[in-house]
Amino acid sequence: MDLKLEEQPRDLRGSLEAARQLLRGRRAVAVPTSGSLLGAVSLSIAASVEGADVAHVLFPFGPWTGLFYPYVPRYLQPVQLLGSPPTPRRPELNADAARQYLEELKGLPRLRKRIAEICLELNLSLPQSWVNDDSVPALSLELRDKVEEGVLRTELALRTPTASLTVCRLREFKAGREVRVESFSLPSFPPPNPKHLREFLGKLLTALAKKSCDPPEEAHQFLGFSVLDLDSGARYVVDTNMVYRGLHNYARPGGPSILLPYCVHAEVLNKMAESKGPCGALKAEILLMAYEVLEAYAGRVPSAPSWCDVSIPSVDPELVKGATLLTADKRAFELWSRLALAKYAEVRYVSQEDFRGAEESEAHYAAIQLAALARELASLSGSGAGAKNA
Repeated sequence: MDLKLEEQPRDLRGSLEAARQLLRGRRAVAVPTSGSLLGAVSLSIAASVEGADVAHVLFPFGPWTGLFYPYVPRYLQPVQLLGSPPTPRRPELNADAARQYLEELKGLPRLRKRIAEICLELNLSLPQSWVNDDSVPALSLELRDKVEEGVLRTELALRTPTASLTVCRLREFKAGREVRVESFSLPSFPPPNPKHLREFLGKLLTALAKKSCDPPEEAHQFLGFSVLDLDSGARYVVDTNMVYRGLHNYARPGGPSILLPYCVHAEVLNKMAESKGPCGALKAEILLMAYEVLEAYAGRVPSAPSWCDVSIPSVDPELVKGATLLTADKRAFELWSRLALAKYAEVRYVSQEDFRGAEESEAHYAAIQLAALARELASLSGSGAGAKNA
């Protein structure tokens, strides 16, 4: 099939006539899923007048914004067909071309690229087409032990009712005579409670670090199983502690305007420099991956490159005028609220109660993001990465 790209008229009458000419006298499917409201309206009317079938692609947006099929789970983008089109087949996916495109794609942070990579593999493992089908399969992460040729391997897998995708190998060692084989599962939706998530994450990090490793306190928020509702039309100047609370999940095209003071950059780098031991190095790398997402989409605010508690109040007030300052530090909030800065910008304290449970598409993003983090960490540590159907 040949593709043809044409600029459409910018008035409704002209756009409608162009759409009718395009559909007239042929077996066609109109897809009024467009960034242009004018295009969507005119194509919908034209399809009705000319008797064409209509298809609409649903899209979850939220943290998935900026990614597209095949780098988003197919079931989260179901196609609705109206009319009497032929029975749809499962769309063919050129996996090699999709992998090559992702490899050559510039400017996508490595965490987002890993998420896209895992979604591609997940789509290849699922047989359904999700046409006129809004069902969402149960998705879970599974830590599992396997014994093969006297070697015990711990792997992370992504599971649905019909597929099991090995995300990465976490560790392996020679098995003794009485080896204990375990499996630990983390369903993505409804979002796991923080205790269950911390237990799962603790086992995952310990397997990667090959020694006991406690998970971060803010893991539920960081991964996106707990969500903070931010206004997409607002400007937010953020404290470093917001990076620990999953701020990178809101940094995306068309999302809220996030402004990073230089002090945040300094504190993240300082955390990297101070990390000690395998466990500390893993946590610092996770923080850096999140910060790379923020750097890709956020703006900058000049500040002193020191601790944000004292650097943010010294920022030029004109640069933050009308913005909202976000901090999860109660003492910083109380201090900033008393200073002149509060006359120019709203100072907001972000507490645990400000977060809500993730919706289904958000929870699936959180689970796949955890899988992406694990694959990148396994790759860096040499534990082994790559995926396959199991």
